Amino acid sequence: MHQPYEEQNATVYQAPMLYVAVFYAILAAWTVIFVPLIIKKFVDGQISTVLFLVTVGLFSFSWYWSLGIFYKAVNDSNDTMRLVGFRRSIHLNFRDIFMVEGPPAPMFLGFIRFALENEKAYMFFYKKKSLTIILRAIQASNPEIQFKRISL
Repeated sequence: MHQPYEEQNATVYQAPMLYVAVFYAILAAWTVIFVPLIIKKFVDGQISTVLFLVTVGLFSFSWYWSLGIFYKAVNDSNDTMRLVGFRRSIHLNFRDIFMVEGPPAPMFLGFIRFALENEKAYMFFYKKKSLTIILRAIQASNPEIQFKRISL
């Protein structure tokens, strides 16, 4: 597959698509199973309108948040990184990252969290050499950054 010009000389980390697909398949299965059940209970009068609306809101927020998880990081040589997700892409300067936090248990799968000034960015985590290179570049550019539960 042909990579865009900006990625040809960059370090690119991409979570395995099977991992990403399984995550969203589980979320879709959860939705397909429980949404009709909640609708049926609402129609039958077993739950109140408020509980129904709260449940629909939680499902909507779950999907909104989940589609905001980044699956790709592109690091060029200028201390910047682009995080790519299904809902959006963001460009970051390494100096904008205050903390990088790995999964709660030492594992090769999970999520990595980048603490930024006004938000937190989550990315699918899979232990790969390209991710280690990007994290080391972040650490070299910003020595005061905190790394939690991640070994470089």
